Amino acid sequence: MKKQIVIIEPNEAHCEDLKKIFMFEPEYSVECYTDGVTGYNKTCEKQPVHVIISDASSEMDFFQLLGALSAGSPYTKKTVISQIENHSFQAHLRNNFKVDNVIVRNHVTERLVSSIRQLEQPVPTSSYPVNSQNLAGFPSQSPQSPANNYASQQNQYPPSPYQPPQQQGGYPHYPQQQPVHSNYPPPHQYPQYPQPERAAFPPPQPGYGQQGYSQGGFPPPQKPQGFSPPVNGQWGNSPVNYDDSSQGAFVQQGVKTLKQIVIAVNCPKGGVGKSTISKELALAYASVRINGQPLKVCLIDFDLAFGDIASNMKILPNATISNWTADIKQRVSSGAIGNIKYTQQQIEKYLSTHKETGLKILAAPTNHTEEMEITLQDIETVLDNLKACDFDVIIIDTANNTANHTMVAIEKASVVLLVVTLDVASIYDARLLLDTLKSIDFPLNKIQLVINRMPKGESVDINIRSIPETLGVPLLETIPEFPKIREITNLGNSAVLDRENEFSAAIKRLGHKLFPVFNKVVSTRSQQGNGSLLGRLFKR
Repeated sequence: MKKQIVIIEPNEAHCEDLKKIFMFEPEYSVECYTDGVTGYNKTCEKQPVHVIISDASSEMDFFQLLGALSAGSPYTKKTVISQIENHSFQAHLRNNFKVDNVIVRNHVTERLVSSIRQLEQPVPTSSYPVNSQNLAGFPSQSPQSPANNYASQQNQYPPSPYQPPQQQGGYPHYPQQQPVHSNYPPPHQYPQYPQPERAAFPPPQPGYGQQGYSQGGFPPPQKPQGFSPPVNGQWGNSPVNYDDSSQGAFVQQGVKTLKQIVIAVNCPKGGVGKSTISKELALAYASVRINGQPLKVCLIDFDLAFGDIASNMKILPNATISNWTADIKQRVSSGAIGNIKYTQQQIEKYLSTHKETGLKILAAPTNHTEEMEITLQDIETVLDNLKACDFDVIIIDTANNTANHTMVAIEKASVVLLVVTLDVASIYDARLLLDTLKSIDFPLNKIQLVINRMPKGESVDINIRSIPETLGVPLLETIPEFPKIREITNLGNSAVLDRENEFSAAIKRLGHKLFPVFNKVVSTRSQQGNGSLLGRLFKR
């Protein structure tokens, strides 16, 4: 009988690649699902030996899915495919979500099958070493004690870290009876949940462990709980705190654990406010505190020919990307082979710092001669090393072209913000860009639409809803017209760091949808026009 494996991967191309890895492994039967809810239902129904989950989905969906799988299929081995190599994030998954293995996507091809087989190896029955405590937190016993046997100790573990709190929603302890108010039935019943509308980053949902979830999908898991050694027969909680003030942010032993997100801001037409959005979004994230600790944010100016991020912030950079790429070339000429690695301390000397927020900035070259010397390999080395740092958020302000450095930036990003305004030229250029990306099989589900300079209190001649329909990408946010932004930028100031206004509220609302860490999210007003203009210009 074949061993069943369920793969949950939102990217269809990656899903097929993962299935191909098992083509020459006849002992496995593999099924792949791009929708998390369907993947969850099939896992609960089939109870496979293994489930493989990609963390490429949004922060909220990913953690909710892990919590649901721990409750609905507790004996299935869970392997997570991570986009980045972050040891604190991997430890968080193992400790709080019972993940058995974490593999970085770059190593999936050579490591996935071997790691799956390793998880199937029989559990050793040798005794635990005689220490003051074993890894589970139990006092050590003599090697001759029957309780020292691994199988015997399994019965001494607490039932599950996912027992529901008394007054909140959450996952039931498998397989006990489901609480009355839970959206999940007992494990032997498997309802067919309606398929949610596909979007790379869904709108914010109620936080973990909160009641009132109504948008379908997975119910919010309870706050991550750990184990402390038993005291007088009672089990307590480990020092794992959840910061309710910022959804999606965990603090473990006083150290926050977040899943890194890389945001590329792009538009093929100049003058639409792309760089302003990049700068303000980066400063908004950098001003966030989670349990007193600031988010680590890096803003990259990848408009190599005409980048002006540093000048717009009145920052005289101590170094630019040209200084870094020059060092890369020197290492290559000295015989460096393969991927060139930098430590975060080595990278710091190429970054400038915004004093008020601590935002790190990688400035663009200061002249065209330096820009022309930067190669595609240099760009890939820079991005790969920055992604390996402990930045929580990396924002890339791309150039308005399809040059190699721009294409590499959007390829390596977690999400691409496509910025347009309410003029036909910017929408037409965006359409041309999307057609180009589609022709090279770029994953368009990474692209989200942002409409900038939305008129306030005026009727518009373009129906806002027709723009995402015309372009074929979902609308994530609209940014209102803000006449003072030019003056603020010329003075080197920031709108999001000034008094609250509609512009800064829209920037934070945009940031919250991508990476939910803002406490206040202002609701948006829909504005519509007659819709006739785009219908005439962009008929398919």
